[in-house]
Amino acid sequence: MSKSDLTAQRVRELFQYDHDAGVLIRRTKTLKSPIGAEAGNGKNCQRGIIWVDGYLFKTHRIAWLHSMGLGLKAKLTILMGANPITG
Repeated sequence: MSKSDLTAQRVRELFQYDHDAGVLIRRTKTLKSPIGAEAGNGKNCQRGIIWVDGYLFKTHRIAWLHSMGLGLKAKLTILMGANPITG
């Protein structure tokens, strides 16, 4: 798996997103974090960072993928007027 292969389905398996608080909550246990812990680390980046399947992501991008179901490429395609599903 490469970093660009991350899907909304995979993100939703790993995290629950609290829209009101704007935080990702872990659904799975990691070496350092229990289930139910807030995911991400705000120390290294203004918006926070998070490890997902061995790759580092900005937390707000994982929240976008969780909420919208679309990655950044699809978002840019929509903004330019094309439908990423039908072309």
